[in-house]
Amino acid sequence: KKPEQKVEPKPVVVNNGVATFKVQLSASGTKLEPVPSNFKGLNNISVSNEGTLYKYMYGETSSYEEAKRLLAEAKAKGFTSAFVIAFKNGKKVSVQEALKQ
Repeated sequence: KKPEQKVEPKPVVVNNGVATFKVQLSASGTKLEPVPSNFKGLNNISVSNEGTLYKYMYGETSSYEEAKRLLAEAKAKGFTSAFVIAFKNGKKVSVQEALKQ
């Protein structure tokens, strides 16, 4: 068994044009470690950096139904302004675009 490697956040490159969904929890000028204690117990947090802004996302799924469940979970934890975002071929796209599969 290989030793575990620290996973660096990176854009997810999905082959064959299948979209993936994540829940954006917040955006901040402050860099936070993506650990559950910083996100009200949620795990599977990823971070993207856009200029001086850090965007914090929860979960990742190719199912929009599952993404809505993750969103409900995030809102229940207190991330009331969370919303679903979508990626296709590693690029951010609108949810409407992602659903046209």
